[in-house]
Amino acid sequence: MIRIAAVDDNPHDLQLLQNYLKTYEENSKESFRISCFSDGKELLTDYRPVFDIILMDIEMAQIDGMTAAEEIRRTDKNVVIIFLTNMPQYAIKGGFAVVGGEEVQISRAKKKAFLDALNNYLKEVAK
Repeated sequence: MIRIAAVDDNPHDLQLLQNYLKTYEENSKESFRISCFSDGKELLTDYRPVFDIILMDIEMAQIDGMTAAEEIRRTDKNVVIIFLTNMPQYAIKGGFAVVGGEEVQISRAKKKAFLDALNNYLKEVAK
């Protein structure tokens, strides 16, 4: 089972993300345990390195995704952080870019693009 934290301060986007993950589960052999957080601050409260993947919005009201990621990296070097954004300055070449070898940022543009990116990541992990 893959443990995923989904972090977004927009309830609609958080629900959309959960739906995408459920679609992926239904069409693959993967199984997810999804924990949802409404802000970077909520994720950081009592954070422990229990997640395999963190799907995190960049722009949030209390603690933004970049700041939360910096804090998480102090105690958890292994979790993969995938940034979610609709901000064009972060969307590179169709919305996908590898950052620092471990972090990936994607734009929230299309379901298929998101599912393809997740699938590619999971294939790499399985190798």
